[in-house]
Amino acid sequence: MNTLGKIMDGEEDFDSLVADDNDETSSSGDAIGIALQLLNSIVSTSFSRTVSEQEKKLLSTLQPSLKYLSSERGVDGSTASLTRSLGLFISTQDIPLTGPVDGDVKPVDEKVSNQQQTLQTALLYLRDQMVPIRAHGLEMLKGLIKERSSVVDVQTITKLLIDMLQDKESFVYLGVVKTLCELADKHPGTVIGMLVDVYVDEEEKMGIDERLKVGEALMGTVQRLGEAAVGKVAEEIGNVMVGLAGRRKRRYKEAGEVIREKEEAERRIKKEGEMDEEYRKVLSEARVEAGIDVEGGKKVKIEEVEDDEQWISKVGEEDYRVRASALSVLGVLFETNASGVPVGVTLAAVEVALRILELERGKEQATVRRAAVHLVSSVLNGLEKNGTVELLKVIPRERLEDIVRVLGYTRATDDDGLVREQAGVLVEALTE
Repeated sequence: MNTLGKIMDGEEDFDSLVADDNDETSSSGDAIGIALQLLNSIVSTSFSRTVSEQEKKLLSTLQPSLKYLSSERGVDGSTASLTRSLGLFISTQDIPLTGPVDGDVKPVDEKVSNQQQTLQTALLYLRDQMVPIRAHGLEMLKGLIKERSSVVDVQTITKLLIDMLQDKESFVYLGVVKTLCELADKHPGTVIGMLVDVYVDEEEKMGIDERLKVGEALMGTVQRLGEAAVGKVAEEIGNVMVGLAGRRKRRYKEAGEVIREKEEAERRIKKEGEMDEEYRKVLSEARVEAGIDVEGGKKVKIEEVEDDEQWISKVGEEDYRVRASALSVLGVLFETNASGVPVGVTLAAVEVALRILELERGKEQATVRRAAVHLVSSVLNGLEKNGTVELLKVIPRERLEDIVRVLGYTRATDDDGLVREQAGVLVEALTE
């Protein structure tokens, strides 16, 4: 235990462990991983036995180090999740002592004590390697949230659950989404605000898949809120999603990394030279054998097929998949409670959807156009639930004529069959 404390202590060592991308850093990162696994084993063992006062104090001294690791940009998601879970476990664990403690001890409410014990067990299970045990830990945590237990720290638990969205096991991931929805139901402002911040990813720390999972969690929480999705909550979600969908967001870090990689490749070619003639000959023969080229170096004409590359946005622009996800979140917001969304957000959402249909005509943007048509449908259907009069109060007749015009143009000219079909159905519904 003391050795582990020395390994984990001292923030001045962390910068060198996570800042540089070289072989030495890799081995240092492995050392951090080993130390965390040791700590996990020790803390898990202490859960079922009595520990000394010295060990209790040592565990508390690890908290600053764990907090640093969980927030450091250079640390990967799994490490951040483990450190956050360990920190929360240590802070909530009421470790019994071997002997009496001087001074008066305030009696602890039996219900709170049981809830604290349940929380400790849940946090212990969440770090287990077995999927069913992690899933059971989520169920225990969700039970505490339903009870509005005072032992649940909303912000810390939300951060932990967001980290767990990166879990590769779909069974666990879906459980995390359900738990987040339950937490958002009880604390909508805090949870949705944190989810939105992570989804925007201002510091560009997350991958596309992780952001899309956060988007799914956002959709689930909005659906769960129902008519409670009003006021500041609806305005915050709406404005952020409109901004993401409308290509206002730039990915400066991504663009810089691509430029640096290109420059590095050019420098490497200049330094090492082009491929030698023998290697070029071997490569040419391999391409002919694979059917890519024919004799003489001419390329074989192959049938055009769809692949993932067509959905990838240009460098520096927000990814098309994230933009489509943002439009989907907006759609769910209007389907759930359109009357609770501020008029300004509603008009901005319609404007973004129409501009996408008019201006973004590329094949790679078809998924965004599909989401745009669906958003227009969600806005109109959501507002019409309260009657046509209420619909016209938000979207005037002149604007409805613009919507019909753009959708008619899309139905006639779009190169994506699904977009044309969706637009046609909506036009027919509006012109009946």
